Amino acid sequence: MPGGGVSVARLATMLEQPVVAGIGPPLEALWHHRSVHNYLSDPELSDGQWRRSQAEFVDAVGVAPAGDPATARWVAVRHDADHVHIVATLVRQDGGTVWARQDLPNRPEVRYGPTDRYANR
Repeated sequence: MPGGGVSVARLATMLEQPVVAGIGPPLEALWHHRSVHNYLSDPELSDGQWRRSQAEFVDAVGVAPAGDPATARWVAVRHDADHVHIVATLVRQDGGTVWARQDLPNRPEVRYGPTDRYANR
């Protein structure tokens, strides 16, 4: 792959491993997708800033709590300057189930409000 990254096929396989091996995976969905946007008036975030903000996001919604070695696997894809797409499995690496329903109140932009360290507001 250009730039020395991981191929999409390999990435999909790595994400899917806990789902395939999971004990009692969720019946409604095995994946959680969320698009997270920056305001047009905000500065363009660096890759590192996006990485940190999305790690905070998946921690806040309970998909991948910080410091949990058995957390669900997730990936953030940035294909434009102002947003990323997050895809996470809903099966933890230890086979447990993650429920990311009703995640809006836990979203970092709701928690941080006007004090968001990356915002121009």
